[in-house]
Amino acid sequence: MSFRCKMRARAWCYLACVVAVLAMLASPQATQAESYDRFEGRDTPHFAPGTSFRVEREGPRWWFVTPEGGAFLSFGVNHISWQGDQIQHTDTRPYRDAVLAKYGTPEKWVEAACDRLRQWHFNTIGAWSKSELDGHLPRTPILHLTNSQWAECWKERRLPDFFDPAFVELVQQRAAQIQAHASDPSVIGYFIDNELPWAPDHRRTPELFDAYAAMPGDAPGKRRFVAFFQERYPTVQAFNKVWEPTLPDWSALATTSKLFDRDTKKAKADREAFTLLAARQFFAVTSEAIRANDPDALVLGCRFIPQSVPKAVVQACGEYCDVVSVNFYETFWGGKLFFWWKAASIDRMPQDGDLRAYYDVGKKPVMVSEFSFRARDSGMPNTWPPGYAVQPVVATQKDRAAKFDHYVMTWLSQPWFVGAHWFEHADEPKEGRANDGENGNYGLVNIEDNPYDEFVNAVAETILNAWNAHAQATEDGI
Repeated sequence: MSFRCKMRARAWCYLACVVAVLAMLASPQATQAESYDRFEGRDTPHFAPGTSFRVEREGPRWWFVTPEGGAFLSFGVNHISWQGDQIQHTDTRPYRDAVLAKYGTPEKWVEAACDRLRQWHFNTIGAWSKSELDGHLPRTPILHLTNSQWAECWKERRLPDFFDPAFVELVQQRAAQIQAHASDPSVIGYFIDNELPWAPDHRRTPELFDAYAAMPGDAPGKRRFVAFFQERYPTVQAFNKVWEPTLPDWSALATTSKLFDRDTKKAKADREAFTLLAARQFFAVTSEAIRANDPDALVLGCRFIPQSVPKAVVQACGEYCDVVSVNFYETFWGGKLFFWWKAASIDRMPQDGDLRAYYDVGKKPVMVSEFSFRARDSGMPNTWPPGYAVQPVVATQKDRAAKFDHYVMTWLSQPWFVGAHWFEHADEPKEGRANDGENGNYGLVNIEDNPYDEFVNAVAETILNAWNAHAQATEDGI
């Protein structure tokens, strides 16, 4: 070979090496070379260390920040439990039986499950997960500070009185559970509650405005309702131009259980303003109770149902919480029709899948606290909830992975998102789970604890890509 040919061959060899290196740097696997702290936080960007997780802005991008100062995006999984779901009307837990047969002890399952989660690049133990997992990864406990009060009212189509001292006292009592976690730096923050009925939905509860109007005259909330209008209108005559029935004086409002619009535009503004007032009271009471027990804790919101939450409630959440959390599930034609029929007389949040409006309204970083998709090739029934209403069922695990990729990349490429939590770790029983009969392919693993390999391998790649996308996110978002 001539000298010129040798030099040309050597040049091509060098060029090939450069291309290979650049390809490695551009690939998702290159992020594996990132340095992580003990809380799974990244070195880039790096922040000042602290004593607990916090949220912080770097340029246009929001991040969780670990106690060691690492940049952190929360990719979590809900309901990680060696026991799994109980079959409705029985004491049987098929996932638990499979776990004990496979591993022998819950402790061995914990180690195996956490190792798999790390391999798939999940870094957070999400809501409803068992205490056996504490200490293995950062976590986000859900407190259920108020859900029982709401549940007691659903049957009678009323809502709790946030202004009642008894409500405040009960929230404070329940918040005492936080003291067991207050010194744990691996707690990212706390969810107040889950999917509360802020406006009419399938639980048939009233709007906040109508609920407080219907309260008896001596209820603290009704007294605040009357005071609200006295502050808003100079005279009862001015009130009567907007609302009916016609009141002789302000004292009559205390015994009036239903108001009807005379002036639709002004009445809607009143409804919006009172909804904001009541929501501020709720978030003030709950967030203050959390911080009284753990002063440095992040308050992660209350996991909104996007189809029914009013804008005013999201605004109030952003004023008192550190993160606005949303549970996202696709709605098909049946669900869209239902929520249109149940539409409130106040503004609800837009139904855009990018969820950007939650930042625009709440002014705080946003986290998807629950999302999922089901596939027919799993062999699961997937009949409840019905796909024609919500959570349409796709054909294959490949399709399921494509939806995961679409939404996670949509969300995390926006600078105001700080995480996304998958529902859930294991499939539900085919016979239906105990509390509501759900029987879906929501799991990363099936009921025998075998991973859906095609799905989880794609999920792992998406999560790595999402880190990179977020690190480059701009103010324009997607």
